[in-house]
Amino acid sequence: MDLEEWMDFLGGFDESEELKRFDLFRNSLLRTAGLVVIEDSLPQLTGFEDNPIYQEYLSILDRFFEEKEREFNESPDDNSNDREGFFKIFKVFFNIGMSLGALSEKSLYYEAVVSSVIGFETFLKSSIVYLVAEFREIEERFTPELDKGLSYNKIKEFDYERDKVLGYVVADTISFFDLDAVNKAFRNAFGTGTEKGWSIFSSKDAKQELQRFIRIRHLVVHRGGVVDSRFKKDTNCSEEIGEEYKIEGEYIEKMMKEMFHVASKIDEQIKIIEQEANP
Repeated sequence: MDLEEWMDFLGGFDESEELKRFDLFRNSLLRTAGLVVIEDSLPQLTGFEDNPIYQEYLSILDRFFEEKEREFNESPDDNSNDREGFFKIFKVFFNIGMSLGALSEKSLYYEAVVSSVIGFETFLKSSIVYLVAEFREIEERFTPELDKGLSYNKIKEFDYERDKVLGYVVADTISFFDLDAVNKAFRNAFGTGTEKGWSIFSSKDAKQELQRFIRIRHLVVHRGGVVDSRFKKDTNCSEEIGEEYKIEGEYIEKMMKEMFHVASKIDEQIKIIEQEANP
């Protein structure tokens, strides 16, 4: 998918000053999509001596520079300000061109994995915090977690704001990288824990694949994307220990869509709760 298709899929980039959790997550996915699109485009733009598109880019810059330099030299007027402004702009485009080569040295797919997972985790955590803080019935469903985690120091940490501290105490008991724990927490929050088969995920396979995606995030952050024995055991990947894990843009897009599905389902449930609380 190109960036325009992602804009359509996610509903555009929201530039409002006060964004809610779901809007912030959508924006983060769009930024991640931008990384994927750039990585997909880099092979067409880099390669230096061997890439005709990149060479044409440099050639256009060179011709433009020579033409402007000639105009400045032939003009009898004082054009020092124009000249200075032009060289600043030219330097920006020149740096962009040279940076393309630097970006191509390491896959931006890695950054896309990290970016999307961070945005997803942030959305999940902020949603739990909000639900516990704003709705007393949901707060009471997490009584065991509150009994275990609430302390005087915790209350002081949040400046004695009761609702806020309760939300964060519950969130601190959940590992948001553990999707079984995440699903259990939202089943509890939404009161669907007794409904057999209810899940925030589209399927069991989708949840397992998304858990693998999170493991890839850990590998990128902690090992620079190099496969270690634990990742090899957990994922049974084709790469050998010590090799760099290979990831494709299409796979990242698939996981982004699954995360968006989960976030949409959570957001829909939150809206139902809000409507019931304020009919």
